Amino acid sequence: MKTMSKIQAALAAINWPDNLILAVSGGVDSTVLLHAFKQFRPQQALTVAHVNYHLRPESDGDAAFVEELAQQHGYPFVQKDCHLTGTGIEEKARDLRYAFFHELAQQYRSAGIVLAHQADDQAETILLKLIRGGDLASMTGMAQQDGLLYRPFLGISRAEIATYAQEEGLAWREDWTNHDPEYTARNRVRLQILPALDELNSRTSQHLNQFGQELDHKLDLLKQQAELYLPQFQTDYQQVPEAWWPEVSRLLIQKAGLYKIKKEQLNQISDLLHNRQKAQGEIDLGQAWRFVKNYHQVGIKNAKNFAKRAEERPSIVLELDQWQFFANNWVKWTQKPPEPGFDTLALPSSNDFKGLRLRYGRPQDRLNLKQGHKSLRRLWIDEKFSNDARRSTWVLANSCTDDLLAVRLSEKRWRFNQNFTTDSITKPSWLVWRIEEKPSE
Repeated sequence: MKTMSKIQAALAAINWPDNLILAVSGGVDSTVLLHAFKQFRPQQALTVAHVNYHLRPESDGDAAFVEELAQQHGYPFVQKDCHLTGTGIEEKARDLRYAFFHELAQQYRSAGIVLAHQADDQAETILLKLIRGGDLASMTGMAQQDGLLYRPFLGISRAEIATYAQEEGLAWREDWTNHDPEYTARNRVRLQILPALDELNSRTSQHLNQFGQELDHKLDLLKQQAELYLPQFQTDYQQVPEAWWPEVSRLLIQKAGLYKIKKEQLNQISDLLHNRQKAQGEIDLGQAWRFVKNYHQVGIKNAKNFAKRAEERPSIVLELDQWQFFANNWVKWTQKPPEPGFDTLALPSSNDFKGLRLRYGRPQDRLNLKQGHKSLRRLWIDEKFSNDARRSTWVLANSCTDDLLAVRLSEKRWRFNQNFTTDSITKPSWLVWRIEEKPSE
């Protein structure tokens, strides 16, 4: 009765969504989970999901058992068949079933996928991670709720679940591969390592679970402080205590949607931030993502967005009083005073001036000054432009000679070629632009 109350309390402790996908393999854990939902939450709408990997002769029997179980309880049943080959079967199977469960959740408009992982599974997971090594964040166990995933049995042991099954007279399927220590690393931990540790302390699994819970709590505190540091870190990382750079870097990367962060990458980021001789730099995060340092500023970018060289990207010759499209903006060169609500640049005009080209800047472009000239590359350095800002720098050039006339330094600031600004002005004109649908003429 005590075990039944514990399982009932575990289900009652969660605020369940209206519609659930329940993953059932046919083993004792998921069989008990299905039975518990029927017994303690009979009004809960759920769909029973099963994956048949066809890896064992008994696989079809497992699928038939789960389907019959679902029918007995009055739940819809959905099965996915697959045939896995090659190496890394365990990882492939895991990726496949999670993808299947998420597909079902989308198909059935479900906000919850329920899994039968229990306390001993959690202990095995944490111990495996400790053995494999990594930073603290990689040592955590499974979360009771993680996105759509729910694991109500993480506080219940395998023995308690077996007791419930026996008391309720439940039948289930046994997978012989779970009893082969050579089949997977997890099996070896379950069948050999944890029993050996239990000889030293019979509460080993319980202590591993407690360690996981305390680690989650400490990491949550670290994340809360990192959140406070993050805005300052992005604008001037040197104002944040150095001890916090790895944690805030991790949070910045996670906010970009990247969660598989390697310790080696964090070490490379730390080296880059400490290198005062390198004002700019990038660290590869995989899948075209980069951690970027630009003087005292840091950020995350996707390199796919900047794959083209400036010389290969579009340029336009501006036609007077005609709206044209450039760099996600509608732009116009006009001699009529612009209407309010547009970004504008007042341009000088001269007798020698025939037309304008709007394009992206190139490092070799030169801007004439009162004394000598300055390359655009040098101007970028002086202005502390990031690599991304350099790639997206607008310049105005003479449409005939392509000589530089003006450089856009920010949304509201341009720098003119000295010759362009000192020529005798015969008639004013403006460059007008705005990000929106094409303005009316």
